[in-house]
Amino acid sequence: MPYEKLDISTPKPVLSWANHSLAAQETQMAKNVASLPFVFKHVALMPDVHLGKGSLVGSVIATKDAILPAAVGVDIGCFTGDTLVPLVDGKSYTLEALASSQREIIVYSCTQTGKIVAAKATAKLTRRNQLLLKVVLDNSQEIKCTLDHRFMLRDGSYLEARDLKPGTSLMPFYSQTDKDGYTLIQQPYSGRWQKADGIISSSDIPASDIPASDIPASEWLESQLLGTVASFRGYRTVIDHHIDHHNLAPAEHPSSNLVGGANHKVVKILPLQERQDVYCLTVPEYHNFALTAGVFVHNCGMSAIKTPFVADQLEGKLKKIRLEIEAAIPVGFNENKDIEKPVVNWQGWRDFKELHPGVQRLDGKSMKQLGSLGGGNHFIELCLDTENQVWLMLHSGSRHIGNQLAKCHINTAKELAKLAHTKLPDRDLAYFVAGTPEFSAYWRDLQWAQNYARYNRDIMMARFKRIV
Repeated sequence: MPYEKLDISTPKPVLSWANHSLAAQETQMAKNVASLPFVFKHVALMPDVHLGKGSLVGSVIATKDAILPAAVGVDIGCFTGDTLVPLVDGKSYTLEALASSQREIIVYSCTQTGKIVAAKATAKLTRRNQLLLKVVLDNSQEIKCTLDHRFMLRDGSYLEARDLKPGTSLMPFYSQTDKDGYTLIQQPYSGRWQKADGIISSSDIPASDIPASDIPASEWLESQLLGTVASFRGYRTVIDHHIDHHNLAPAEHPSSNLVGGANHKVVKILPLQERQDVYCLTVPEYHNFALTAGVFVHNCGMSAIKTPFVADQLEGKLKKIRLEIEAAIPVGFNENKDIEKPVVNWQGWRDFKELHPGVQRLDGKSMKQLGSLGGGNHFIELCLDTENQVWLMLHSGSRHIGNQLAKCHINTAKELAKLAHTKLPDRDLAYFVAGTPEFSAYWRDLQWAQNYARYNRDIMMARFKRIV
């Protein structure tokens, strides 16, 4: 889809993919944002752009060394379809091929302690015609993704692609083959090499779902994907950082794929003018996955599970299922009457006392809303794929606690702007400067809210599964 540069006078240009004229108030909002001194390169307007708080909802605002709390939203970051993902069969497949297969797969994930494990995942087309940037790594690998996709840093935290900088250390995924042709994976937490089959066997996946060895794994996956992905030639395992991404041929030297020490670093970030449909994985247990490029990235903000049922098996049961969902999962301002043990045991509660003072009275409400569905574009769906297979899918956010955290920090930013006599075109465009305590506090609380949203989806999906 082509874009147009809006004919308005601003320090940074405003590029619009909206394909329609803006109303006067919308144009003024775009001008206000583009006049801010820390806007990076340009402001982008998406097709669904409309009035928001200070800035337009549906706009993309990349910033440098500052952040606008009123303009931050957590969307579903994704990758181009040709992005390669290593599976436990020892091969790498494109996200587009994995999404087309519509089957559950087993990927490599990284725990909070830096241990690589095997995990179930599903791939899907998540958004169409998205603005992209390119992340170039120190192993010469290039990753095309949306601006908001989060990369796992070496310490286990996450940072959006647009906020990465040259020299940023990322959680590494190193692999090689031993003399017998079996896959070895280097564990980030210890630096030692471990056989892939050992990682698989120690992961909490039923044995019936896991191929017994590298060779059966390859045969199993190729049969699962029904020939939708290219086959590899001449190697039992070929996870390697120097695979040719265009023809999927194995590397000439698959046993020597290490670059530097036990991390990968960002070399540069390049904004792209091209737009593509984008894909991602849902990894319900660990919420991240390895890319063949050699790093770990966050999964998308939706949860999806493929069931063993087909449409005919649910005939006549949909009304009952809907009533049970409505009884089990509160919606909107509602909350759970009873608090489940997994909710009480969530590790995030340990950090609640560190959050903004303005939300400390909400600990009880936030606990009761963990496992509930928000309004707006949040949803719970019982879906069918092209083979008539039944899927469970849902999306929700950080509920009331996330909303209140945002309001508290927006008010703090406004107060700072007033004290500093900062001239702003709109008070809702008050911002935090990188390196300040306020910036750090906001970033900490934002990460907590994102983790809350993720666990909220996990709790709801567990109930959804029990019902269906």
